[in-house]
Amino acid sequence: MGEHIRLESVGYNPLAVEKDGSRTIDPLVVKRIGKGGYATTYRVQTQPGMPVGGILKVFGLYPETYRVGERLRRKAEWSALYDEYNMLCALDGLDGHVPQAYASSFFVEDDGEGGLRYRPAFLMEEIGSPAEQLHEVLNEHREPFEANQVATFGLRMLDVLDLLAEQGKGIAHADLSPANVYVRRSPDGRAFEWVYLIDFGQAKYAARGVTPSFVSGVHPRMGTVEYCAPELIPRFSLYEDDTAACREHNELYALRNDPTVDLWSLGALMYLLALRRAPGYSVEYATRGCASGFWRGNTLLKEDEAFRILVEEKRAGLGLPDYMSEEGELLLGQAIALCTAWDPRDRDRLHIRRLLRRAAEGADDERFMPMTHVPELTPALKDDAGRGTRIEPGIVFAGMYKLYRADGSAYSDREMDLLVFGQGERGCALDRYAVDGERLGAVRVGDPIDMSNKGWDVEDDACDSPWQDVETVLFAGEVAPRTMRAWFACCTRLKNVFGIERLDTSSATDMSWMFSRCSSLAELDVSGFDTSSVTDMRGMFCDCRKLVSLDVSG
Repeated sequence: MGEHIRLESVGYNPLAVEKDGSRTIDPLVVKRIGKGGYATTYRVQTQPGMPVGGILKVFGLYPETYRVGERLRRKAEWSALYDEYNMLCALDGLDGHVPQAYASSFFVEDDGEGGLRYRPAFLMEEIGSPAEQLHEVLNEHREPFEANQVATFGLRMLDVLDLLAEQGKGIAHADLSPANVYVRRSPDGRAFEWVYLIDFGQAKYAARGVTPSFVSGVHPRMGTVEYCAPELIPRFSLYEDDTAACREHNELYALRNDPTVDLWSLGALMYLLALRRAPGYSVEYATRGCASGFWRGNTLLKEDEAFRILVEEKRAGLGLPDYMSEEGELLLGQAIALCTAWDPRDRDRLHIRRLLRRAAEGADDERFMPMTHVPELTPALKDDAGRGTRIEPGIVFAGMYKLYRADGSAYSDREMDLLVFGQGERGCALDRYAVDGERLGAVRVGDPIDMSNKGWDVEDDACDSPWQDVETVLFAGEVAPRTMRAWFACCTRLKNVFGIERLDTSSATDMSWMFSRCSSLAELDVSGFDTSSVTDMRGMFCDCRKLVSLDVSG
């Protein structure tokens, strides 16, 4: 039987099959690439009736046969493929880091008996040269990559994961592995210049708590064993003698849709690049003979037993061996350990990025060379159980700091040099800060101030805020205040605002006098501000006489 396709817009109740349908379908020239868990992929060139050439993904199970006069129905079992197509449409290419989806329709076969077999299919762009599948790169590059090369890869990946979490509005890929990551390298093959992700069939929306559907009977969609976060391992039945890890896992399973699952996979991928071997676990998912499932050696395990073993083994996270003791390797090892923290709430994106930037300083890429101002955040405080202190979303604290040189002398004659915003007291904690390459000690001035729902008063060109002498403001983490009234009013020495992209203004109602009389501020980018809830913007930039660059494009 020949393979054919009809590319039309797909509805829930398309037109009935025509009497001559089997004779009027144009043949499609395709080249099969491979077969996955629920779909087969083909490479197809641009042909009459097709919007573009690219990769055709065809659902591989449960074809439906239709006779003359019957109406097409969208089967429930087909939803796994539509989940992926709809996800790609929602991401819309995501700044060139994920495939662009072009069309959804049906793959049509003539059954030779007067009927047609239909399978859902969609078309997406092809990933080609100079991008390479990470799996193929590893086949070519037999030696471990150097720490700064791995760190550069990690930074590139973090850029894409941040796009998924922010622009994608909380999307987790949830199936990152060397087969689903493509990279573009420098001509000498040593530096990673671009990262591209494919296969979004398991992607999830964190905010909606939606896990895409999958065909019943197929093994749980937890991703590749070596690279999946432990909270993606399905919940299992608990017994009286179960370990603490098993009980904690069933609680952490509620976080399986959070984008932090991808940070764990990132840690495993960096481990793979640094050691040239995948993380090792005693359980693998494989097909042997006629049996598919979780194997330990030559024993086919029941799922509950396999999941328990994996949970226990993944609880320790990952790290580099002790013999890797160079500074860059130590920093990379810390980043990998933080990525693969057992509790996803302990995977601190900003701290991971800071460690990777420092580890990448030896790379031939000026983007990752030391910045003029590099915040040095204190290590996370630990509670009695050894886990990071929890901060509720939306709780915004501000910490004021005076900077001192190594010899104990003050960095400036100001009352304070630095104002740091973060989630809770921990989020704005700082003990070091670098300016122009000089590492300075940071000493807090006064107690942190809860700014979650707090603004300042302005009267007769005077403000009652306590930080009007500050020169630099740093948003050390993502914060979402409810008001920003006069936050920086009368800060006449303020020159730098770093990390303003981490300021979520979607819940703020008052921005009045926010930068009023910031007479030393020369440029400011507020293009990312969401002002949909703001009702008062009076005097927001009043008397900002040096503000020659102001980006309000958003």
